[in-house]
Amino acid sequence: MEKRRHNRIMMGDCLAVDLSDGNGFFTGVVRDISLNGMRLVDVSKKINVRSGRLTVVMSAGGKNFKMTTKPKWYSEKVQGKSIGIGVEILNVPPGWTEFVMKNEPQSRDVDVWSKVSVRN
Repeated sequence: MEKRRHNRIMMGDCLAVDLSDGNGFFTGVVRDISLNGMRLVDVSKKINVRSGRLTVVMSAGGKNFKMTTKPKWYSEKVQGKSIGIGVEILNVPPGWTEFVMKNEPQSRDVDVWSKVSVRN
């Protein structure tokens, strides 16, 4: 059972981020986002996810988003040098909500009459 309050929005593999654990600087890729979190992949195993806080800087849509985040989970690649991290955004920056909403998939209009059959 998932505890998500907001749906994930897939971002592909082209959105890079810079991260800091307070001791070093790292890069990663945003895999998906939501109003209050994101999943980061291809982050160096050297990052200290147990620090409790990560600063994430992301540039997208002509804007820079600087966020303080809290790691919620992480997973290591079996034979790789990188990890994936799920983070909760603690301070949602200005413009973030609009950015997320703009990237939400557009749902098709549902035709409520499409399954109605008129028979005598």
